[in-house]
Amino acid sequence: SVNEEVGSCTYTLSPSIPYRWHSLENTSLRMAHNVPKGVHGILIVDAASAIVKGALQKGDVLTKIDGTQLADDGQLTLRGQELIQHNYLLRGKQLNEPTVFSVYRDGKHLSNDGPNDPPCVLKDLPYICPRWADVDHQPDYLILGALVLVPMSLNLMSSKHAGKRLVATCKDWCLKWQEEESDETTKNDSNDNSSKKLGWGDKEELVVLTDIFAHELSFSYSRPWRRVVSYNGTSIRSLCHLKDMWLQSCKKSDHDTNAASPATPTTTKIETSQTCTNILDDNNTKTQLKEEQQPIPSFARIELEHDDDIIFEVSRAVAAQRDIMETHQIAKPWRICGKNPKYK
Repeated sequence: SVNEEVGSCTYTLSPSIPYRWHSLENTSLRMAHNVPKGVHGILIVDAASAIVKGALQKGDVLTKIDGTQLADDGQLTLRGQELIQHNYLLRGKQLNEPTVFSVYRDGKHLSNDGPNDPPCVLKDLPYICPRWADVDHQPDYLILGALVLVPMSLNLMSSKHAGKRLVATCKDWCLKWQEEESDETTKNDSNDNSSKKLGWGDKEELVVLTDIFAHELSFSYSRPWRRVVSYNGTSIRSLCHLKDMWLQSCKKSDHDTNAASPATPTTTKIETSQTCTNILDDNNTKTQLKEEQQPIPSFARIELEHDDDIIFEVSRAVAAQRDIMETHQIAKPWRICGKNPKYK
């Protein structure tokens, strides 16, 4: 679509399939869900409730889409005897075009085509791991001390450097609908979370450590390609959130250093009759004062999933980051563009 007033173009992707399904070709599966022989369609195993709004529920048998009958394997008949998967009907929807789902639920045939249950308007559903560079995500990065951190995307998942654990974790997150309740908010509410569909919670994206620059600061740290879970105990919502927390640590470190300014030196007269013991006591007092004036070091703790934490002393990390950027000719410590304004 084109906005002539602003003079800018926007584009909208085709709608996503707002549910996950299983075929009903297996006799035992049909018996377990009490599906009569005369009912044909697919079994709904999960649905994006924010989109379908009750038209589809877990355990429903989706029998028709816009009046077109579905077979037990999810196919439908198109142009005579031509068979095609039912996703075709949904992927080809126009913008704001309504969709009517017919289901078999609790022994009844239901459809969302009434005034109290209107048709659904489908849209593209975002992934927590974006799919296309320069479309639903930008090539963002953050340099934190000697670490290189980026948002996780499907392109990174296909990299040869991504381990099986990282890929498995990201795939699990991609199965979660954005609007659903998060495990971080429900894990204290119930002892059994296996039956709950867990969503994004307050997360906007997943942050991954992809590289560690060689530097004295990073000595003995050699475990890139890990998901970063938290920073100093605070769960990370996005790369921008991590950047803000890092900058707060840097400001606090600068404030503590400036607050511990050295005291004005004083001259102590040592009389001829002063003993060696008095001189030693005086030196000890000066040493104690100097130690008390030293700022308390602050640390940045980066918690990694399935691995040990990485800890940096903040002032040393800032100095190392400056050296690394100069050595590798990196112009800026971060590039965070946010969402593409042309993508809807």
